[in-house]
Amino acid sequence: MKPRPASLCLSALMLGCLTGGCQTTTIEQGTDYRIAGGEGTSVLDAKLKKLSREAEMYPKRADLRYQIAAVHYQKANYKESAKELEQAISRSPDEMKFHYHLGRVYLYMQELSLAEKHFREAVALSPQDRYTGPHAALGYVLAQEKKIDVALVEFKRCTQLEPENPIYYYFLGAAFDMKGNSKETIHNFQEYLVLGGRTFRQKAVFILEKLVLWRHSHSEEYADHGAHHHHHDHRDKASAFLVLALRGLTAPDGFSPRTLLLMAIAAGCCLLTRVVMATGLYAATLALLAWRFGGEMSQCFGHPAGPIRPGLRAGFRLLSTRRFMVPLMVLALFAAAAGFINHKRFGNPLVFHNPTLQTIVRPHGVPALERYGEFNPRRIPYALMYYFAPVWFIHSDDGDLRFNDYRRRDLDLAEPPPSSFFVSDPLLLVLAAAGFSALLRRDRVALSRPAAGVIAAALTAPPVLMLTAFVMAFRYRMEFYPLFVFLALIGAFGTKPEIAAPRPRSATGLVLFASFGIIVSHLVLSAYKLSPWGNLDPSQDLLQIYQTGLHNFLARWL
Repeated sequence: MKPRPASLCLSALMLGCLTGGCQTTTIEQGTDYRIAGGEGTSVLDAKLKKLSREAEMYPKRADLRYQIAAVHYQKANYKESAKELEQAISRSPDEMKFHYHLGRVYLYMQELSLAEKHFREAVALSPQDRYTGPHAALGYVLAQEKKIDVALVEFKRCTQLEPENPIYYYFLGAAFDMKGNSKETIHNFQEYLVLGGRTFRQKAVFILEKLVLWRHSHSEEYADHGAHHHHHDHRDKASAFLVLALRGLTAPDGFSPRTLLLMAIAAGCCLLTRVVMATGLYAATLALLAWRFGGEMSQCFGHPAGPIRPGLRAGFRLLSTRRFMVPLMVLALFAAAAGFINHKRFGNPLVFHNPTLQTIVRPHGVPALERYGEFNPRRIPYALMYYFAPVWFIHSDDGDLRFNDYRRRDLDLAEPPPSSFFVSDPLLLVLAAAGFSALLRRDRVALSRPAAGVIAAALTAPPVLMLTAFVMAFRYRMEFYPLFVFLALIGAFGTKPEIAAPRPRSATGLVLFASFGIIVSHLVLSAYKLSPWGNLDPSQDLLQIYQTGLHNFLARWL
């Protein structure tokens, strides 16, 4: 099991927010319950001398010791500040603010046990229905001491006293994450966002996205374990499927029962790892079986307008033969296995994906998803631009990104970096265009044109789904490759020898096209690793982000 990433940074995050938050929450009307700051050294020294003289004149006044402690605190003399606060407490042991600020001083000194002691005193002395500062401070110290359950009690008390204050839900989410409770972590971080929390909004969203990705990958690991395979193997299954398809198109016996069985196994394995890609493989296998079934039926009866009942009986007998039944049973068994895994993951065997895992950091919902669903043809124009002619990251005259209004209305995410198949895969697209052109004409394909046509048509399913999806992402480019590679194989090897295909005519041209695509693909992959999370903010300059990332990388390794 992979370690949960969010909890690794929560101590640092909580340190920043709790030490800052506790300074401002315990304030009484007309009374300074904070240690002031921001004055110059000379002013502080003069103030310290004046207060010291007054303390000598009035040794029983606890408030003077408290003020002297405040000056030492401002000067970062924490030991002296603690001594003065101890003297103030000896003169006035029931003053809550003395204990509270002494706890803060010990917290800065990393004397956690002493900080806990005085924060507990502050909690006991404060009105139970009034102040949240002591509770939050005590909760933080307890969390630092790994006493998470007791810390949760204090943070929950803060939410009871100030239910509309978002910061305490952030503290609760952080504590629950340290405890390993993902459900409560997500719930409380969402509450923080719903209530309009802004101070740590970026951190909360970052942790939520990390946590959601961990849950998603954890679910995939469970599915992989149940099916005895690795998640990245979907590419191997698709490649094996295309090899088998090419064999069926070129073999003298065509798509033999053995070839169809192996294609069904490859499609089934892909279903357990990459369902969108598997839709194309499943559709291609079923289409080939239907094409072969129709061919054999027409051979048996000769004329299609024969008697219906004998034809139905013969059709059922033909389907029950081994060459049809075995591949269909394999497809059904893999579908059943996927349904079982889906039931365990999502509670429904027909649900392969839960979009809430991606939209959970948007507590108000995703209008595009609610209005148009996960897949909608209205997104195709933007998707074609995103995958083939990316100009969405360029700023327009009004300072916004191009087509950003369209993206906000119709999509949830358009993920950087900008990339185009025309640039990253020029040779593949040239050969795919040649293969597509050959399939459109009857006299150009040296292979079985109907079989190649049904496979190509079926493999369009994954790209079409991605062109209509509510998320446009760099990693979804892989769904296009089975179709592109298959068409490229047709264009490279499937046309008749006497026909000149529209492809590079020399070895030099092939090498240049291939080299250019390989170099650009690696550059785009590097850009992906440097790209910011989520949608690009109009205030961000993507080129500047890449320049900064490259500079930092080179500075770290050179």
